[in-house]
Amino acid sequence: MDGKTPSPPQTLPVSPLPEADWQLIRSFVAVMRAGNLTAAARRLGASQPTLGRHIRELEALSGEVLFVRQGTKLAPTERAQTLFQWAETLEQDMTALSRAFAARMLEVPGLVRITTTHRFAEQVVPFLLADLMATHPGLEIEILANDSIENLLRRDADIAVRFARPGQDALLARHIADLELGLYASRAYLDRNGRPRTLDELSQHSVTSTLSGNEIRNFISRMGRQGTELKLRLRSNNAQVQEGALRAGLAIGAMHPWQAAPFPELERIMPELPIPPLPLWLVAHEDLNRSRRIRLVFDALHAGLLARFGRGAQLR
Repeated sequence: MDGKTPSPPQTLPVSPLPEADWQLIRSFVAVMRAGNLTAAARRLGASQPTLGRHIRELEALSGEVLFVRQGTKLAPTERAQTLFQWAETLEQDMTALSRAFAARMLEVPGLVRITTTHRFAEQVVPFLLADLMATHPGLEIEILANDSIENLLRRDADIAVRFARPGQDALLARHIADLELGLYASRAYLDRNGRPRTLDELSQHSVTSTLSGNEIRNFISRMGRQGTELKLRLRSNNAQVQEGALRAGLAIGAMHPWQAAPFPELERIMPELPIPPLPLWLVAHEDLNRSRRIRLVFDALHAGLLARFGRGAQLR
């Protein structure tokens, strides 16, 4: 022993403040993890002087030095290490609490009704809503698969995905894309019945369509051949039935290339025909912005449809 009395631990004047502000603790945790003020400030999106002030306020509250400067780094004292265990747990709890509050604020319980064609109801729309419904467990969706145009003004539905622009001024419509159409049949059917090369030859073949036949008639009339007689030998109100008829080799029918792509047994006929594309529209009532849940569903559908069918998208 050299006879000298050991120096007491370095202390600071104790602040009269009864408790630490959460922002001070948040800054303390950031500095502990980063090791210096610059990196901590960058992580929090704050300024370096602000974090420095927060640390000084905590040191005043604690009555002890929390960090010792070592070059550009801040080395935590033993007291800081002890406090960090509490502060880190508090930060995790505050983060969880903030997320719980945000989830409640973002929750949009209730029903949204969507109407669209059978094919889109089965093959497109449900896949565009998966993330949204996972985020909002209180959200309920009704999908009305109907090839007729629902009247949104009567509130038969809240949102419609359609292939025609609505005529009512009270509806909001967004044009998504113009979708290519083609005529398809199975190779077995074509090998057995021959491959039509003209619309006149097509009139001698079996054709599948909706119950009314308007879908395929409109398809033909849009090419300037109104009045062409077709043999509508297999009709159904269900798109999957029509698709099955094509794959089974029963008839020729109209399809989008993205629908036919998964089925190698289908062959496109007369691809050189100047078939006008089919416009894809997303439609809602004009009070869309007064309902948060309808707005969320509308925006999710708009983004998803654009990503899949918009210009430059890879159709799949």
